Amino acid sequence: MRLIAVSMIRNEADILPDFLGHCAALFDEVLAVDHSSTDGTAEMLAAAARRMPLRVWRFACQGKLMSLVTTSLAREAFARGADWVFPLDADEFPLLPNREALEGLLTAAPPLVAWRWRNLWPADRGSFGRFAAAGRHETTAQQTVKIALSRRLAEVAPRFVIGHGSHACGRRAAWPHAPEPIGELLHIPIRHPERFALKIGINRTATAARPDRQARQSIQYGIEDDRLAAMMTPAGEADLRRFALAYPMRPRREEGVGTTMPLPWAPIGRLEGLPSPCRSPAEVAAQEALLSWREPPDAPHETWAIRFAGDEAALEAATPERAALRRAGGAGGS
Repeated sequence: MRLIAVSMIRNEADILPDFLGHCAALFDEVLAVDHSSTDGTAEMLAAAARRMPLRVWRFACQGKLMSLVTTSLAREAFARGADWVFPLDADEFPLLPNREALEGLLTAAPPLVAWRWRNLWPADRGSFGRFAAAGRHETTAQQTVKIALSRRLAEVAPRFVIGHGSHACGRRAAWPHAPEPIGELLHIPIRHPERFALKIGINRTATAARPDRQARQSIQYGIEDDRLAAMMTPAGEADLRRFALAYPMRPRREEGVGTTMPLPWAPIGRLEGLPSPCRSPAEVAAQEALLSWREPPDAPHETWAIRFAGDEAALEAATPERAALRRAGGAGGS
């Protein structure tokens, strides 16, 4: 059974050692698109690729095009022989003890499965540049799920589309069933207040640059400036905790969080010895100011496609045949 994780990553240097170590213990390969990170993520990924089965492409087009990129990564994974593909963000960890447990869940699984999301609030949030996931956490279960898909689904529904955030899969009629839950996915959305504030700012800009943004998409990044500023103070710690545990919702009162419980937990592995990340938000902001984003193709965004060439993931206008397929409801491939 060949298992491949796919991930679109932007400025996750603090948690990358844990994410990559966990993935190395569970998957045969990781395919990642680095969305022009400025906090040391790119250097860490390059170093990790020399030590584990990791393939990285850089994406230099602005905008939250996660559905297009993740769907293309999944198609690339199937082309590389994957039996199962697992879309993951760098702050997400399947709650499993080892690879054997994962294979056991998949042996009799249907072609489309889902993880139940479980948000974590770590007792030790480390620093802006460094975070260790092992330790004590507070957690609460959410209704949100994240999908994983098999080669069988790709064969019977070749026009599948992984939705923004990988919470759903558009199966294009050939596979009519909803994903079956198989386990839990731990999610650590807030590790440090200043890193959280940086993430909000960057994602606001990227969402605004998205040509096909929808009204309620990426609502977690629409937090008001005055509330965000208050969260960065010691007095705002309780509000930051509520936000993390109820993510992507934005509760102002404790009853909006739901039932919580303690969870001592550690990733299966941690990849040590990677290059040091940027040490402060000011360093990242300086690097962000130097970025030169590539212009999108002069074509309707519904026809855009991702092409993997060398070390770049290029956004381009699709061929007439691919454009016709996308207008009919398919996805741009690699």
